[in-house]
Amino acid sequence: MDSSRLYFSDEGILSSDGNITADDAAHIGREASVLSGGIVVGIKASPRSEMLAMSFCAAALECGADIFFAGDISLPELFFMSKQAVGDCTVVYISSVFYPSFRFFRRGGGELSPAEEKLLEEDLFKNDTKRGCIGKFSDISSLRCLYVSHLKNIARFGDDVSSYSVVINSPSERIRTLCSEVIPRFEGGETLAFHLNEDGVKVTAFTESTGYIQCGKLLMLALKYRFEEIDNIEGKTFKIPFKFPGFAEKIAAEYGVKIERSDTAELDFYNDKIILIVEILKIIQKTGQKMNILCGDLPEYAELDRYIPIEKESCEERIKSLCSEYKNGKNYDPDKNFIGGVTINDGLGKISVTPIRSGKGIMLHAESVKMESAAELCNFYENILRSKGSFREKI
Repeated sequence: MDSSRLYFSDEGILSSDGNITADDAAHIGREASVLSGGIVVGIKASPRSEMLAMSFCAAALECGADIFFAGDISLPELFFMSKQAVGDCTVVYISSVFYPSFRFFRRGGGELSPAEEKLLEEDLFKNDTKRGCIGKFSDISSLRCLYVSHLKNIARFGDDVSSYSVVINSPSERIRTLCSEVIPRFEGGETLAFHLNEDGVKVTAFTESTGYIQCGKLLMLALKYRFEEIDNIEGKTFKIPFKFPGFAEKIAAEYGVKIERSDTAELDFYNDKIILIVEILKIIQKTGQKMNILCGDLPEYAELDRYIPIEKESCEERIKSLCSEYKNGKNYDPDKNFIGGVTINDGLGKISVTPIRSGKGIMLHAESVKMESAAELCNFYENILRSKGSFREKI
């Protein structure tokens, strides 16, 4: 078996030739057993996905990992079930819709830490044969009904009439069916359309009066009203995921709340965008206000992603070189491992510079008050990374 074809990307473990074999899946299963004792496995159903899942599970079991198999499932359902079935665990989603992929998450849907990713990636290219006591296999597919019950429990809208006609769009029939089961047919005015991606982990909203509303702004709106629901919140510490939009601190300051960012923080509407839609609709009903008013009360916010292909040297070295140029020097540590990238607080906003896990490029994610400023940040740091620009006097 030639595991050199396998590589990490932002879409999980892929193969350079577009084909992951049963032997490859078994190799990934053996290496995945190093992350935790329990692995929750879900698939996007297809004959190839099922074959890869069986090979993965058998190899992981042989290395002593306990397998909790969820079967054909969407990511929001899988994240929910990982919190019900076991304690500490790794979540693996196997799909072969366009090309075979293995995506890894923490319990509840959080991203793996850079240390966990590095451990998995280093082990992936070893051919060590691992043996241990045989793990336990549990079929937890019957727990999927609990997710619908959970959504129905939080989606209690009462008898009030919505000021919107709500439409849920998604290329996934499963996601559309889930939403139709838990979200009533609101019909009462301007169309409010939510667009969920195939996996149900990204969402935007659209109305004629607001245009497109990015996911980051929807998350901040939900966070603002989460603060309002907590009694005597002033002076308390509220944990949010590390990659939550950067303007969360401004919202928290209005309520006297201290924000703590953590890779292990669990916030239901952050990982599960169906729950985020439910939160937004409940806010509309509770306040009686439309999206243009609700979003108008939030800090100005825009975000932009940009991919930069890098070929001549490693992405980590390019980022390290960028950091060494900081004029004040306080952000530069020559011994730092830049596998997880770096976040820079620039005068125009915040920009995250992250190497793509395939090693073939760098992703920029800019957050600023206006889209023009976010675009300027991306332009500026793209030129630096391509060695075609110089730093401003103060950063």
